[in-house]
Amino acid sequence: QKYGHFADECWVDKKEPENKLAKQDDEDVLLMVTTKEENKYSDLWYLDSGCSSHMTGRFDWFVSINKSMKSRVKFADDSALSAEGVGDVLIKRKD
Repeated sequence: QKYGHFADECWVDKKEPENKLAKQDDEDVLLMVTTKEENKYSDLWYLDSGCSSHMTGRFDWFVSINKSMKSRVKFADDSALSAEGVGDVLIKRKD
């Protein structure tokens, strides 16, 4: 696979219809989680550019959300929870 090239320089044959099909990725992904026993929400984010998904329970932070998108998140201890919704959150940085 070649990274960092422009679409007009792409080596993949653009005429193949398969290249334009959406594909579902059922591959397992890594999730970093931090939990608190308190009911008080934190305003902190742990950002990781290599992370597959960033998650929050704060629906009020979303500027757009599709609540019909649901997935199951499984943890190392075999417990699981339901992630309900996919959307966009604006993150304010100090710089």
